[in-house]
Amino acid sequence: MGFSNDMLYKDIESVELVSFTEKEYANWLRSMNKPIVEKNGQYWLKVKKGFYQTTHLFSKNDLEQIQFPNLATWGIRSALSIKDQDKANINYHLHMITGEKLENFSIDDLSSNRRSQIRRSFKKCDFVELLDKDVLYNEGFDLYKTSSDRIGRMNTQSKETYLPKCGNYINDGKNNHLVLAGFVDGRLGGYIEIVAVNGIAYLESANFHTFALPSYLSIGLHYHMIKICQKSPGIHTLVHGQVSHMKDSLRVYKKSLTFDEVQIPAFFKITPILRPVLKVILKKAFGAKM
Repeated sequence: MGFSNDMLYKDIESVELVSFTEKEYANWLRSMNKPIVEKNGQYWLKVKKGFYQTTHLFSKNDLEQIQFPNLATWGIRSALSIKDQDKANINYHLHMITGEKLENFSIDDLSSNRRSQIRRSFKKCDFVELLDKDVLYNEGFDLYKTSSDRIGRMNTQSKETYLPKCGNYINDGKNNHLVLAGFVDGRLGGYIEIVAVNGIAYLESANFHTFALPSYLSIGLHYHMIKICQKSPGIHTLVHGQVSHMKDSLRVYKKSLTFDEVQIPAFFKITPILRPVLKVILKKAFGAKM
């Protein structure tokens, strides 16, 4: 390990992730000025004006609990509890590793090519948990911009937007949210932001600089992330975003790291007055049975 400053970095082998409760997670989102509304013990995140969803995708509700949080709401969505899954009108399509598959995960589950790439990344890269935002403040935006341009990310942040919140996922000492990073020859080559709620870990963002790709830093950092979730008490599921049917190469990549594509039954509710107007749009966007 080429990093000895314990104030800035932590050896990735010693990292653990701890879950937020629903309430703690909602309060953390509020601390970042996210618009959160509470109703009947459930927390809702405003995604767009008048539209809300649960603060995290695996927050499940009975059908009768899916109620508009305020009078200005026109639409809402939530995953459904087991009891009401037969009433689903949409599905969340997620990349995930869960249960025994996560518990028993091993490098031997990967192809020989992936195993070779991981071992090469261990030789070429230093993997750490970032404990100070200065590294991201100084090097993060260039990395983020390069990564975004390469993968064709939509709605890319400006530098003025990125910098004030680049440290949001830096560990505050409670281990609920982490920034895992990889360096090549002392230069930041990539990082992952991850958070856990109620036993479910969510990879929130992943950015990798083009110069670091030949070192297989991305493969190595993903491997470390899976192992951290595996060994962290109480973590039983790792979610790596929603499935994009427009990006087959990304789906293949995640499958090669043993992520399954899983359908989670959910419910999409809109105010009756807008139903005729939104019927076609929502059906195309979400596959809802209107």
